[in-house]
Amino acid sequence: MSVELIVYACPVGDLAASLQTYFQLAKANFSANPAHNYMPHITLTGFFEAEAKDVAKLTGWLEAALAAHQPKPDPVLKITQLILKPEFHGLDIRSPYLKIVAADFANRAHELIPLRLKDWLHLSLAYDFPESENTGLHQLAKHTVDIYSSVQWELCLYERHHQGWTQHLSLPL
Repeated sequence: MSVELIVYACPVGDLAASLQTYFQLAKANFSANPAHNYMPHITLTGFFEAEAKDVAKLTGWLEAALAAHQPKPDPVLKITQLILKPEFHGLDIRSPYLKIVAADFANRAHELIPLRLKDWLHLSLAYDFPESENTGLHQLAKHTVDIYSSVQWELCLYERHHQGWTQHLSLPL
């Protein structure tokens, strides 16, 4: 049986709390948009399918990829700006370190499945929203999301299925 998986970096701490507030208020006051279908995250790989029996092997390779690149730089990533364009709201991320870890994981996993790595690291707040909601979503983001607040990050392997999400791995970055 195959499962659909993806690798994310997810925030923990004050930034994660402000993002939760943002998403709760956006859902309550504006139209649904695709960003509402996910937890706050930075996508490191595209979705990929693997056999359920191989999930343990994949989590081991992700752990090994992270362990191979020690010590971690401080910070492991930098939020460069809050992007508030008419077609996309989100956080722009710079992290050569995360790209190296993701590439290492992809090299290890290539034995089972080729992975598509993401070039642009970002955390989406809203996209594919009605033009008429841009100003309101813009103001909500500016008032609730503090890109300078304290944050820790976790490297996560998630499975997406009809009932939602299953987290198979969460490692502190």
